[in-house]
Amino acid sequence: MRCILTGSSNMDAEGVLKVLSRLEVQVFRADRYHGDWLTGRIVHDVDFLCAVLGSEDQGVPPAIYLDIGVALGREVPVLLVMPPGARTPLAISGLPRIDASLDNQEALQLHLEDFIESLRTPTVQQHEVVGRGLSDEQYVSLGGELEEIISGFQDREFPRRQYEVLEKFVRKVFVTAGATASTPRERDYGYDFAIWVDGASEVIGGPTIVNVKFMGSSGRKNANNYVRDFSSYLHYNPSPFGLLVYEQSPGSKELSYRNPGLPVALLSAADLLRSLHDESLASLILGLRNSLAHGGVSRDGL
Repeated sequence: MRCILTGSSNMDAEGVLKVLSRLEVQVFRADRYHGDWLTGRIVHDVDFLCAVLGSEDQGVPPAIYLDIGVALGREVPVLLVMPPGARTPLAISGLPRIDASLDNQEALQLHLEDFIESLRTPTVQQHEVVGRGLSDEQYVSLGGELEEIISGFQDREFPRRQYEVLEKFVRKVFVTAGATASTPRERDYGYDFAIWVDGASEVIGGPTIVNVKFMGSSGRKNANNYVRDFSSYLHYNPSPFGLLVYEQSPGSKELSYRNPGLPVALLSAADLLRSLHDESLASLILGLRNSLAHGGVSRDGL
């Protein structure tokens, strides 16, 4: 078993290094690796990357994000080791994690043994369930729910309540299609929830951040502003990709925006359903991300 070890400091990684050595794992430090770990051919086969993150006030050095991104791109499993209670940075929140004091070698060994054993245990046809789309029955059922939600927006007396219903509905769609979704935010933190999609998130380098908006009659005029504000949030809270989902009145056209190069895709809840009825969630996420990378501005390129 071989491991690339990276850490926010040499001191943080030292205890993990000792435990891995006791477990007979051959460890290569990312900053001392013999060969070009970042851009070239790997000299040794690597079974996983272990990223040791210290306290929150230290922050995460950019080099660790780079090491994690390279590992995910090479399809090398990544394990985070963090102090108990520390918050995982949003951009890597979907990755496996060990909660243990970095000086508690007994706890570290227990968790590392479990993780290493999971790598040695073959999974059963894992890719068969990755990023499944919506069945006909799910599509019809969710479509009926969406129609009721949209009709509820016509009652201007309860706009806030209907917005919360829409947010829960969009999250439900993603979970039904196979995503792992974070708990919805109770206050406005710049986004509503994040999703991890097997087959896509490891490719783009992190979870997709979702923001649900009630556009209303002024939505077309404000679409640019919504996308620009969301993009600004993603800029200061590193994440590879954001998805802005909005309600769409029956018979209205899909909205579009004219800010190419921003890491946000815009699509309606109705288009989200239609897309997931035709393709897997992983395929949808990768398609949207690739479209943005090549200058696309919306799902339909309007």
